[in-house]
Order: sequence, then C-alpha cells, then structure tokens
Amino acid sequence: NMCANFHDKSKHIFPPCKINSHIFVIPTEENGLEKITKMKAVGFEITETYSVVNCYKSKEVSQQYNIPFSDFGKTAFLTYKKAEQALKEIKDVKQ
Repeated sequence: NMCANFHDKSKHIFPPCKINSHIFVIPTEENGLEKITKMKAVGFEITETYSVVNCYKSKEVSQQYNIPFSDFGKTAFLTYKKAEQALKEIKDVKQ
C-alpha cells in the first residue's frame, strides 16, 4: 500500500539546479560562447513542450539565456571541473 501523502514522481518536474546557483556552460557551435561561461540561474520556464533554466552570465544581466534541462550533463554543468572535462573530451573527439 502507498502512503496517502505519496505522489507519483512522473507528475513532478525536478529542475537540474537551484535558483541562484552557478552553471558552467561549455562552448558549442549552437551557443557561440568562446570559453566556459559562468552563469547564474534566476528562474525556470516549464511548459508542456519545453523546460529551461533562465540564467544570466555572471556580472552581466543585459541578456538572458535559456538552457534546456536536457543540456545538463552535456553542455551545462554544476561545477567548472565537470565542464572542463566535457570540453576536453569534445576537443579530443574532434581531433
């Protein structure tokens, strides 16, 4: 039997980071960033068709970026070290 307070996890969306946390984005052809970029999460947008983290480059709030939840672990990371490792792997594959 299930506890009365238990909710089906398939009905919940879990963001990949917390508000005000830092995100490290590696450069790709799509995002056009030249180097690993430190960003700050400021919100989330979740619809039936997409889920993104709203963020700004650290110290620059003139342009908002939207990072899809699906990019975490691929081009967006919670630590600089993991972003560095992923970028190195991508460069090794291209050579």
